[in-house]
Amino acid sequence: MQTSLNWGLAAALSSILLVAVIGLYLIYSRLIGIDRMRPG
Repeated sequence: MQTSLNWGLAAALSSILLVAVIGLYLIYSRLIGIDRMRPG
């Protein structure tokens, strides 16, 4: 493992991951509905 971290790559990957999670959440909420996720 390198002692110096590649902060540019880490920032890019985290941004892509954040966008992917938000996108999946919006798609799921449109298809199924968030109300059905809540228990009870």
